[in-house]
Order: sequence, then C-alpha cells, then structure tokens
Amino acid sequence: MTRLDEIKPGSPITGRRYPACRLALSPAAALDLINRMQQVGAALAQAGVARTAPRAGEAPLAG
Repeated sequence: MTRLDEIKPGSPITGRRYPACRLALSPAAALDLINRMQQVGAALAQAGVARTAPRAGEAPLAG
C-alpha cells in the first residue's frame, strides 16, 4: 500500500510504502514457491516477454 505525504507547492510528490499483508510459509512451501516462480520466470524469458538480468559477478550476455 502506498501513502502519499502532504503535498507542498514547489516540491516533488513523495510517499511511503507499507506492507498491506504478510505471507507466512513453512520452509518447504517457501522452497516450492521459489522453484515455481523460477519456472514462471524461465517460461516468460523463453517466450520473450521478460529478459533475465545477469547475476552478480557474471558478465552480461552479448545480444
């Protein structure tokens, strides 16, 4: 959830983000969620909808 700060003339609009909900998972469920999200990301990259970012320490792919 985003809450905007008081708007003052001549200054940029600022705001803050607050968690709207929290999700509690068991370690097994968290691992399953991570694995499934990696599958979704790979499928999106394969479809050309999303690009993968290089990991820290890796050279970017030439394209």
